[in-house]
Amino acid sequence: MVYGHYYKTLKRKDLPGETCPGCGAKNNMRLEIVSKVSHIMFIPSWSGAKIPLVSCGVCEKKYYASVFPNIAEEAENLRKSTNRRFYHFIGTFLILAFFMSIAILIFSDSRDRQESLLTKIEKITEGQVIVYKLDNGEKTCMYVDGVRGDTVLVRENRLSTNKNVSYIDEPENYTHGQTFYTKVQLRKMLKDEILTKIYLSTTYYYYNPDSIPR
Repeated sequence: MVYGHYYKTLKRKDLPGETCPGCGAKNNMRLEIVSKVSHIMFIPSWSGAKIPLVSCGVCEKKYYASVFPNIAEEAENLRKSTNRRFYHFIGTFLILAFFMSIAILIFSDSRDRQESLLTKIEKITEGQVIVYKLDNGEKTCMYVDGVRGDTVLVRENRLSTNKNVSYIDEPENYTHGQTFYTKVQLRKMLKDEILTKIYLSTTYYYYNPDSIPR
């Protein structure tokens, strides 16, 4: 990444009667308000503090305004009345806009995913698998054995994993006995970011061999 900085003069004011300490030229001194501008890929990104300097129009040397005590008040007043240029912050604005766009996309994707899972909970059917997170950070799943109104009958998986749940989504890993969850409980699991996925599993054909296409 190419980055660096340069100094930009924001405002100038002639200083008649002042003498250059370097070359001795008179009536060629100017008061300047200068700011350090940082850039990334040659795009100005940040304007630093406003610094009052005195420059000579003959030898082009620059001095801090403190070298000329008699103009201290004038230099401070000019510094306060000088505004930094908004376009010197373009890079910062672009970076902020980029991260805001990413945040919006993530939020939008998360919201769409939540709405999709809510729909799947309402329409949940036998043969689907519900994936959820455990307290230790691993994931496990439960096979939907049937739906009775608002009650979802499931077989819990005995195993858990920190990889893809498909590795443990095997018929022999599910309990023989059933338990149940209500759709209200499933919606709360989704809201609490515990329930992460619902999908149709081939395990359905293990429990329903007559459904296998011939």
